[in-house]
Amino acid sequence: MRTTRPRVCRHDPRGLGLMEDRCPGVLRLHPAADGQLLRVRLPGGRLTGDALTAIADIAEMGNGLIEITSRANVQIRGLHDRDAGRAAERLTSARALPSPEHDRVRNILADPLGGRDAAALVRTDGVVEDLDRGLCADPRFGDLPGRFLFAVEDGSGRTGGSQADVTLAAEPVEDGSGALLRLHLAGSPTTRTAARPAAADLALDAARAFLSVLGSMPASGRDRIWRIADLPGTELARLLAELGTHLVPGAGLGAGKPADAGLRRQGDGRWAVTALAPLGRLSPATARALARLADSGSALVRLSPARTVSVVDVEDAAVEHVARTLTDQGLVLDPASGWQGLTACAGLGACANARVDVRGAAAARADVRRVAGISVPEHWSACERGCGRPAVVALAATAGEAGIDVEQDGVDHRAGDVPEALDLLFAGATMRSSAGRFGAVVAGGTRP
Repeated sequence: MRTTRPRVCRHDPRGLGLMEDRCPGVLRLHPAADGQLLRVRLPGGRLTGDALTAIADIAEMGNGLIEITSRANVQIRGLHDRDAGRAAERLTSARALPSPEHDRVRNILADPLGGRDAAALVRTDGVVEDLDRGLCADPRFGDLPGRFLFAVEDGSGRTGGSQADVTLAAEPVEDGSGALLRLHLAGSPTTRTAARPAAADLALDAARAFLSVLGSMPASGRDRIWRIADLPGTELARLLAELGTHLVPGAGLGAGKPADAGLRRQGDGRWAVTALAPLGRLSPATARALARLADSGSALVRLSPARTVSVVDVEDAAVEHVARTLTDQGLVLDPASGWQGLTACAGLGACANARVDVRGAAAARADVRRVAGISVPEHWSACERGCGRPAVVALAATAGEAGIDVEQDGVDHRAGDVPEALDLLFAGATMRSSAGRFGAVVAGGTRP
């Protein structure tokens, strides 16, 4: 009888035998319904002017769509096969692809303010830089699955870390003399801590231990293990033993609560200006406008998993200019706009699996959320895969074969179509009457 060998990831040069996780990158594009998709890793969501200009250039090779992902990376849609080489060269020249071997593993979450907020305990930009540099310096880390995720939490609680494999979370020292970063694995705290200069080594040690444990497992037991939470209990115990630590009883990390849109005074007296990108999309023109802000030398540009764009370290004299630049590009500074917390997958026309126009439905919901004062996380998925869904949502609509599954305050409902799903998501009878109107718009006709 003929046997089939397991597929091995392209990121698996050391032969760990991992099943393909299909995560796209710069050097490995993903075929979507609207063309090839390229994803650029942005550790800490940080963007330079050169990187923004390169992203705009590449987007203009495709269909002009730039998306902020749920990990604060960027993906560019509608590319052709012939664009792959030029895109990689362009990003390399912009220093956005420092190590081709580590293209898909530089997944590092951090708050866009990076410790600049008064609620933060440590500045995290240096930790993110050290962690990224350490990843790229060790060829072994090229074996990490594309789904493996790091996070650096500055103590403000906005990044959280429950969704990450390895998190460095700041906490105060008992004597009040400062802060340490504690190592968390799959959201659970361990006994290992370090001061900021050595903190990145904790995370790198954890990633090495994960690869070591994975490599020692039989091939049949590791073919779908991409993350620490996927490890069986015995293998997790081995990982902890390799690190010389154990899990600490008690509450783990939360999912985090990103900063609202608007202006926020930093601890140093300067400003952070945060704007929402509606449904996470930017245009090449917006990327170029952000590049000009970054190139001015007076501000830094950051993305977040909440699909926001933050410009930090803004001086008083430049605040009005920065805010106007963002709003002129269609970004939203008003946290009560209805877009706060509202997300959707790529949807019809972009994904072959999409069953309904979730982006049209979500856009209709933005108006309703604004009127109703709703800002809780809400996600629309055009199929059961749930791409782009945040770690925690209060409201969700997921298209399936039998209709649309609606989750609302922990209760599941089934809707027959998008208009009915919109009706179900309203909190009161008054808003339900409006839902019918919006549903008719999305459906392209009058409801019976």
